[in-house]
Amino acid sequence: MDGQIGWFRRNHMVPLPEVASLAEPNAMIKRWDEEDEQRRISSRPRPVNEYHC
Repeated sequence: MDGQIGWFRRNHMVPLPEVASLAEPNAMIKRWDEEDEQRRISSRPRPVNEYHC
């Protein structure tokens, strides 16, 4: 799981997005998280969200 946190940070937060308020990045992170739940890691048979406990 820790590797996925790093992947998320590198792929969504580098470079840092420019925002006008704190609410804006919170909404962006929520949207990215929902989109990433359908992502598959390498050749694993199931998407990321099916591996959550």
